[in-house]
Amino acid sequence: MKLADGWVILQKDSIIGGKLIFDMSSIQNTDIESPEWKAKLEQHLMNEDFFFVDSFPNAILEIKDHVQVKDDKAGQSNQIFADLTIRGITHPINLPLEISQNDSSYSAEGTIDINRTLFNIQYKSGTFFEDLGDRMIYDDFTVQFSLQAKVIKNN
Repeated sequence: MKLADGWVILQKDSIIGGKLIFDMSSIQNTDIESPEWKAKLEQHLMNEDFFFVDSFPNAILEIKDHVQVKDDKAGQSNQIFADLTIRGITHPINLPLEISQNDSSYSAEGTIDINRTLFNIQYKSGTFFEDLGDRMIYDDFTVQFSLQAKVIKNN
């Protein structure tokens, strides 16, 4: 997905708020090699069975708080607390990420697993339908993200 709009509020080196709006019509599959099957999956993900992009064109991540956690193995890691809205339904999430900065910009990267059934996406979910066998689709989906932001200072 592509970022449609957004902003992040920093206080010193801590993220204290922000809002990221994602264009759901820009969903792209990255692991199917066949152009035909890739396009079919992307279109299916955009229809009413999944993200219902015609009625809900954006997903929104509203950042509430940020904490830095020291880990003996990984060094310092970051955790973002946010509200995620998909299909007009909002749930809190904890988002682990790596943050780096240079003079005029910040970069963030991470991976998160999201339970689609929390957002009323029930298509072939074993949680809602029995006897699906090998037609069952896992409830969790994984989002890998990379975001870069330029610093704009307000006085």
